[in-house]
Amino acid sequence: MSIHTIYSRTSMPVSEQLNLIQRDLNTNLLDEIQKVALLPDLEKMWVEIKGQKIGLKARLSIIPDDAKQVKNLSQIESNLSSIKNAKAVWRSVYHKCIEAQLYLLSKACIDTERNFTNNSQQSPEITRNQYQALKKIKHELTLLSFNAHLNDTEKRTIESFQSDVQRLLPSLQTQMNNDLDKALVVIDKPFVQELDSSSIANIGQFTHCSNEILLHLLSVLLIKDLSRLSRCNKFFRNLCENDFIWQKILQQEFPSIEIPANKSAKQIYMSQKATTNLKNGLYTCTTWTHIDFDSCFQKDGDLLFSGSLSNTIRIWNFSDLKKIQCIATLRGHLGSIKCLQKEGNYLFSGSWDTTIKVWNLSDLKKARCIATLTQHLSSVDWLQKEGNYLFSSADKTIKVWDLSDLKKIQCIATLTEHKNSIDCLQKEGNYLFSAAWDIIKVWDLRNLNKIQCIVTFKTYQWGGVRCLYRENNLLFSGSWGDGTIKIWNLADLNNIQCTAILKGHENYVQCLLKVDNLLFSGSRDCAIKVWDLNTNQCIATLNDHEDAVVYIAKEGNLLFSGSNDSTLKAWDFLNIPSENTLLKKIKTISKKINERKLQLEGFFSSKSWFY
Repeated sequence: MSIHTIYSRTSMPVSEQLNLIQRDLNTNLLDEIQKVALLPDLEKMWVEIKGQKIGLKARLSIIPDDAKQVKNLSQIESNLSSIKNAKAVWRSVYHKCIEAQLYLLSKACIDTERNFTNNSQQSPEITRNQYQALKKIKHELTLLSFNAHLNDTEKRTIESFQSDVQRLLPSLQTQMNNDLDKALVVIDKPFVQELDSSSIANIGQFTHCSNEILLHLLSVLLIKDLSRLSRCNKFFRNLCENDFIWQKILQQEFPSIEIPANKSAKQIYMSQKATTNLKNGLYTCTTWTHIDFDSCFQKDGDLLFSGSLSNTIRIWNFSDLKKIQCIATLRGHLGSIKCLQKEGNYLFSGSWDTTIKVWNLSDLKKARCIATLTQHLSSVDWLQKEGNYLFSSADKTIKVWDLSDLKKIQCIATLTEHKNSIDCLQKEGNYLFSAAWDIIKVWDLRNLNKIQCIVTFKTYQWGGVRCLYRENNLLFSGSWGDGTIKIWNLADLNNIQCTAILKGHENYVQCLLKVDNLLFSGSRDCAIKVWDLNTNQCIATLNDHEDAVVYIAKEGNLLFSGSNDSTLKAWDFLNIPSENTLLKKIKTISKKINERKLQLEGFFSSKSWFY
């Protein structure tokens, strides 16, 4: 127990507190005395007891013969005398502590200077250790200099030591830079690449080098080798995450890119690299087939939830992407599943049977429905959850449900201003966006007891709006009919403007997702298009699906897409296939084309064709 803890017990008698103080001072607990504010404690006790003395003197001036109070006054004066002595002892011991600490720091500083001067050929590791030790001395001297109880001699001594440290630090820094330059001369890129191709573990021979040398060494590695190296151990994992490495890599590949203050160099590099690979058509695609669903997915970490045409919800384990498994099936709906929304241990599902069900997923093997909401009159197509509230749409209405008590969920509002069936919902912050045909309404949710539509505007998209996506001051609307995507500026809700129209899809746009400066759009034309929002141009089209793309989500470095072809795909734009893999893929495609060509030639040359 520290001194500060002991003397903070105001319920303890003053005499006992003083005895404890005297005992601790006599045992020379120097470290403890330096750590706690003992003098302020004594000062506080002095003030309190002094106040008691003044109060007693006032009483005795009225009743001078009160023997008990006279005795108390004598005890108080004795306590004040003891506190005065304790303060004197504390100051004496405190300054001895400062003197001892300054002696140790000066000795360390002198030893560092002597070793540095006498050993001009010392190893880089020793130089680095000396530099770090000197930085620590500088930090401790700085902390000491702020002490309010220093005398003039101690202040002058600290200033002198600080001057010595400041003189030595640049010399050590220069020596470290020289060591670094010498080390980098023997490290050339071909050697490192040869080392990688043989065995990345061999890089362990450099672990005796300073971190500065290792960072320069790692900055010339390929990304895949950095990834392999980071999995070796914790030391290399931390080293491979260092921003210095990624700044070097970013400068080499994208010299014109500047790093914003709120982002790391690694984030910027990954985003730029993925965009470049997308433009060049370089990516890997993993496909999982036979995933039965009807236009809704919900991915959460290692779990994927799919709503099926067979009125069930399936839960898939994605912890091993090479072997996914269906670990549970939720039954209870009487119609196909139209929408899913998961948060925490609960899953909300909307169905053709006009109901919303709430599922408890705390135990996936025993997942069960704990509530069924039945106030909608038609298929529940959209769900949006925010905090303790759930927003659902069916037909021309939007309902708001209070989820604060899951045993008694209540509908607290029904919004009925739309004149057509609601095609999509999008909630962010204090606003809810709903689209019906080509009309978008903005609802103010700051007062849930009185939700109001504050803005209504037309998109003039043929066929109406199929999907919405909002981020910050931008709203994206994908159309039912003409395959366009419109971008709306929401900075001023009283004057919403369309800033761009993205054209390229051949059928209606089903889903949207924004990642950094890229917009991904999935469409009924089986394609996923990638748009650069800096230029509003399509930079890539992913055509691997064979039916409408109805779901897009990003997790880590992977983009997931779900389609009505009963497949889920994971797109990786960073770990691109090797040249051999690409050549094999090209040969396979060429072979299929040639086979098909021969079949057609045989068909048209057949005699049966002419009869």
